[in-house]
Amino acid sequence: MKLASTCLILAVAFGTTARADDKKPEAKEVPADYTAKYLTFFDKVVDTSIADKEDCNKMGDDLNGLFVQNDALLVQANQFKKDGKKFAKAAQDHMLDGIKKMAPAINKCMTNEKVKSAFKTFAGKDDQKTKR
Repeated sequence: MKLASTCLILAVAFGTTARADDKKPEAKEVPADYTAKYLTFFDKVVDTSIADKEDCNKMGDDLNGLFVQNDALLVQANQFKKDGKKFAKAAQDHMLDGIKKMAPAINKCMTNEKVKSAFKTFAGKDDQKTKR
């Protein structure tokens, strides 16, 4: 159950959820050049999560650092989401694979305040821009 809820949180944060009611015409896709930049960033998130799996405080600090460093990229991602744009299916599949790879590390550390705060900020739910 813990793994499922963590994956759901990450999928929503990365905009990769699929819904049964997605029978509407395809939303406009996120531009390919942005997608490439985002996937490079996303892979760093996966790698960092896995590398820091034994030290949750370090994971929180490192992830927050990545999110600060890529603030403009994340702001743009949130805007695309608000505009109803989606990543291409191949990009979504890539991110879901990454989420599966990092899920054990994230599950271990998701109760850590630094990790929770980093993902909360990442998901655009934290209005305090001072963390970024």
